[in-house]
Amino acid sequence: MQILSNVVNLRLSNSELADLDRVVPHYGDRSKAVRAALKLLLDQQPSAGLDMQTNKEG
Repeated sequence: MQILSNVVNLRLSNSELADLDRVVPHYGDRSKAVRAALKLLLDQQPSAGLDMQTNKEG
């Protein structure tokens, strides 16, 4: 299932990047960690108002 087709202008502070890099080894790379974090946020706040296309088949 493709959650996000792309993320544009994602800007993180140095401390946020450091936090992200701590979990990157679990996911293999930074982009996978970002996608996992975004999915968690969207699961917690489904009314975040983001315009997204989701594949509901898988």
